[in-house]
Amino acid sequence: MPAELDPRVRHLAARVFRGRSGTQAKAGAVVQYFVSNYPYSLDIKIPEGEDPLTYFLLRRPPAYCEYFAAGAAVLLRLGGVPTRYAAGFAPSGRNMYGGYWVARYKDAHAWCEAYDDERGWVTVEATPPAGVPAVERNSAFGAFWDSLKFRRQELAVMIQTQGLRGLGAWLLNRWGGVWALLQSWTPAGLLAKLCLAVTGAVALRRLFARPRPVAPTDPDMAKPHALLRRMDGWLSKQGRVRRADETVHQFARRIAAEKESLPEHEHVAASYTREG
Repeated sequence: MPAELDPRVRHLAARVFRGRSGTQAKAGAVVQYFVSNYPYSLDIKIPEGEDPLTYFLLRRPPAYCEYFAAGAAVLLRLGGVPTRYAAGFAPSGRNMYGGYWVARYKDAHAWCEAYDDERGWVTVEATPPAGVPAVERNSAFGAFWDSLKFRRQELAVMIQTQGLRGLGAWLLNRWGGVWALLQSWTPAGLLAKLCLAVTGAVALRRLFARPRPVAPTDPDMAKPHALLRRMDGWLSKQGRVRRADETVHQFARRIAAEKESLPEHEHVAASYTREG
């Protein structure tokens, strides 16, 4: 510890550890001291000219996890316990479908670790409970939806960095999990089956659907096109369908040339020629 450390901090450490010996006992004393005497807040105000950590330890202002972790490390070192300051994320839960831990920005956290001769490095959580990220319990649907978004992002990154090779690797790595999900009867498994069925139905409909006529962009052509559609519909009921590769004029000549044609076939053929 630095020689210029405020003597009052050393006296504080001696008071906290009075009658305690061993890493586990001293770590427990530090946690109890902070949780019992210091409030948690994301907004701490340090007066100008004051050392932030010294002010925190002696004045007990509301503070956030970084102050509690640093304060615990200082006190434990003064008590002769090897410690280190740690910062990272405290995951809020594990996604059951994706098999990954969920850590968001709000899960950022700082803590202290102390070395114990029997257990090695152990976590010392000195931040009051209000400042420790809590474990979230998401619904099965929420977890499944989050896993879909994660896999989509994963696929996009692999395609962006590796191209088609990345797509193939992603499919090979994830097919087993998708197949297992489709075989299950959990809510997420049922949802996966429904998504697959809807996707297949849409794909089949697009594959076998007849092409729709393109609406004309010229308003003056709207009426002739409407008449053509009506004539196409009426003739199809009579067993005469205009082929996709057949123009209007070709269709009109075919109708006019039929020996056993429709009544007034010449009039119908003329109408096609005129409207086309």
